[in-house]
Amino acid sequence: MIYLSDIKDPVIKKYMSEECGNVFSVRVKSLIKAYGGYERLIDIWYQKNRFDNVSAYIVKYSGEFIADILDFADTEEITDMCSLAGGAVLLCKAENENFCSGIVMKLEKPADIACNYKAADDVNLKDYYALLKSRSNSEFSVNEFKDFYVDLNHRIRKSCAAIKGIYQSGGVLVSGCTASAIYGNSAVIAGVATKREFENRGLASYAVSELCKTLESSGICNIYLQRHKDKNYNFYHKIGFEDTGLFYQINLNP
Repeated sequence: MIYLSDIKDPVIKKYMSEECGNVFSVRVKSLIKAYGGYERLIDIWYQKNRFDNVSAYIVKYSGEFIADILDFADTEEITDMCSLAGGAVLLCKAENENFCSGIVMKLEKPADIACNYKAADDVNLKDYYALLKSRSNSEFSVNEFKDFYVDLNHRIRKSCAAIKGIYQSGGVLVSGCTASAIYGNSAVIAGVATKREFENRGLASYAVSELCKTLESSGICNIYLQRHKDKNYNFYHKIGFEDTGLFYQINLNP
């Protein structure tokens, strides 16, 4: 059975007191930390299995559901609930390669990548948005600027996100990436992009590597990312990431 909850619920308080165990718990807990105190911005549920143990934690933010699925969860019930609750997509772990949208990777042996360009944490979000927008395609898209700016800026202020930019001389942002979810000692890398005219210079690798160094220096030891199942293995493997699991992005209202 699935129960609607909030940040005052003892079940959720206990969940938030525990270390993250996977990429989904990082994303769920980061959202709860960032938005759990704001009414109507986030919805929180948990599911209990037939043994009366919590089997999943679920959040909905901006039309997207993310589920941290544990043991003996009823995934069909979760999918049905998310569909009825009006979400567009559900992101959760996949059980096998036949039913997965992509691969979860974890940083294992960080590589030291050198570059002559300047890496910075103080990144103009308007410039970063323009960079992401320039690389949008059928597989990758970004929200309207206002929504993007307000969300990322809020997460950064709440220490639930971080950003790294690579600059050309003259202050031109040529590559960048974010840790879009941070909680406890864990983080998730996303939004890796480079200007087309600066591709194949190792800038994206450098941006991810430098962001990982910054995260590790602040005590974050579990760094994840999610990639397309048929793409980018060599790119992230060179930086030090290894495949560690599968994820499934379910379109709830195709």
